[in-house]
Amino acid sequence: MPKQYTREKLWKIYEGLPKEIKEAIFSEKTADQIQKICQKYEITNEKSASGLAKYIGDVLLGVLPPKELGNLLTFELKLKKEIVNNLIKEIEQSIFQPVDSGLEKIYGTGAKSAEILSTEEPQTTSEKHIKKTDTYRETI
Repeated sequence: MPKQYTREKLWKIYEGLPKEIKEAIFSEKTADQIQKICQKYEITNEKSASGLAKYIGDVLLGVLPPKELGNLLTFELKLKKEIVNNLIKEIEQSIFQPVDSGLEKIYGTGAKSAEILSTEEPQTTSEKHIKKTDTYRETI
């Protein structure tokens, strides 16, 4: 689950964003694209549709790295992996690519989101450190 921010913190983050990202966040075009994507991929459940819009907004705000979007759509919204991979490509092309230079300033990577590489549920930071093994150790 992505980190939760207060409304005040989100406004502070928003104020520091590049102009094209600010415009995209409240753009009617972005809202229309999200609605078209929901219709195309038959995301009719209100919770899933609003979750998709929230996560796209979080990426645009800079609080959710694009590479994490696919796993959130799969594990938080319970969308099928095959649908999510196509959905991500469509989101990148229609929403993120027009503001690629702004995303580059925020993330340093532009509009590319990583496709889902595993079916494992995302780990929290503390779980990652606990399960980490030392690959340098040699057997005795």
